[in-house]
Amino acid sequence: MRKIDAAANEAYTDRVKIAYGQKDFGPAGLYSDQVKISTKDKRNVSMVRVIGAVEAGAWGEAVEWPEEDKYTIPYFETKEWAGAAKYALEVYGPSMNKVYAEGTILICVPIVHVDRNPVPGERVIVQRRTKHGLYEATVKEFQLDDRGQPWLWPRSTHPEHQTPLRFPEGDLDGEDSVSIVALVIASFQPEPTAHW
Repeated sequence: MRKIDAAANEAYTDRVKIAYGQKDFGPAGLYSDQVKISTKDKRNVSMVRVIGAVEAGAWGEAVEWPEEDKYTIPYFETKEWAGAAKYALEVYGPSMNKVYAEGTILICVPIVHVDRNPVPGERVIVQRRTKHGLYEATVKEFQLDDRGQPWLWPRSTHPEHQTPLRFPEGDLDGEDSVSIVALVIASFQPEPTAHW
């Protein structure tokens, strides 16, 4: 069985190499390369590196995965974000489950490459630096209230994840600092398993 699976996987990889016109199909050969899919489809595809995970709606330690755990996925470019630096994160946890199922992959543009403020309804990657120097990250939905005050909302069915975070202009209580570090520009979700 393993030999059949390995042979099928190798054949699939060969077909993908041909389709993408790549000689080097390893992560280094695909990362950030622009490739055409076909003559009929005029959109470009970028290969984006999945570099870690983020807890949806709740704070979790911000850790980039070891190099051997990272992987590369294709992403259809849009006009607005063509050429912008991108990375991807896997979602875990239930605190954005109205929007992102566990295992969803988020395509992110670092905020330093975004020439505008987030728009209400967009999702952002938020990083908190604690007074002890620990970095934590989460994904939340950016919103403005009637007075123009920014808020970061979880979008969850889970009762523990219903409270928004008022986005601070600096330190929280003089101890922790919070900043938006990336804008989520796309997401890819696994299909749910059918249960009969």
